Amino acid sequence: MLTMRTIMITGVLAGLLAFCGCEQINRALGQSEDLPAPPPAVPFVPPADDTVTAHQFGLWKAINPVLDSLTYFYADSFKVKDPVHTLRIQEDFMLAQDIICRLIGLTGGYAEYRWVTNNIGRQRNRKLHTGAH
Repeated sequence: MLTMRTIMITGVLAGLLAFCGCEQINRALGQSEDLPAPPPAVPFVPPADDTVTAHQFGLWKAINPVLDSLTYFYADSFKVKDPVHTLRIQEDFMLAQDIICRLIGLTGGYAEYRWVTNNIGRQRNRKLHTGAH
């Protein structure tokens, strides 16, 4: 089973390598120019009863620190004054969020991650995080 540290490192490196486009980073890390493609995007359709599965909850917990690291990595990038450049950075950031979620296992990508975030507090889902702290 993947450890939290392995998942975090994989996610951050995938984000860096996929979106930075820096050949120097690839060479420094010993990566080839041809990175494997992330799993294909699958449109997320929430269940009618809004029940979060234990599997989704576990993946959601694993994704949180990786997305936090991504936000930290991009923080200074959002401080640019050029609106065109800012828009490109935002698009890259959103794509990175989606790919990280898919790489870690949420096939619905960032949309599924947000859905889990918005639904774990519902009464029927509270048993998932009771005692999970």
